[in-house]
Amino acid sequence: ASAWGVSWGSTALVYEDGLYHSPAEVVQRMLIDAGILTVAGTWPCWSSNEHDTPDDSVTVYDTVGTEDGRTMTDGAFQTHYGLMIRVRAQNHAAGIVKAGELRQYLSRSVKNRRVTIPTSGDRTGASYIVHAVTKIGQPTYLGSDVPNSRRKLFTINATVALRRAA
Repeated sequence: ASAWGVSWGSTALVYEDGLYHSPAEVVQRMLIDAGILTVAGTWPCWSSNEHDTPDDSVTVYDTVGTEDGRTMTDGAFQTHYGLMIRVRAQNHAAGIVKAGELRQYLSRSVKNRRVTIPTSGDRTGASYIVHAVTKIGQPTYLGSDVPNSRRKLFTINATVALRRAA
């Protein structure tokens, strides 16, 4: 069963695997809570929908992950969800520094980290345990954001193991 099958519970969007939020939303909140990125201001972070401004920003996207097996007791999949973190910056130096900072945080500081996403509008809040971020690639320079601007673009690809907290 795919982790991305979606159904509507009583008032919550529920993914097949019991998550109320996409992995990109959970990682976005984790990066904001860590103080590396912000909701608004210097280096804002979004999930799945990049805004036009400001130039220096980060967007976390869901990508294809891996299913690393199943539990013996009930056959539940053990999933590492795929992520792409896109860094956009006014210049190359600022972009590569921020991408490196994000990579270092993900590789050294994430171990069974509790992340809480509050209720917002009609979206149910939930807490998650982010066990680890793995298979973290080196920052990849994509070039300039042309013809829109000369902003520099970088990506970091990774996988994340997480679950909804009890």
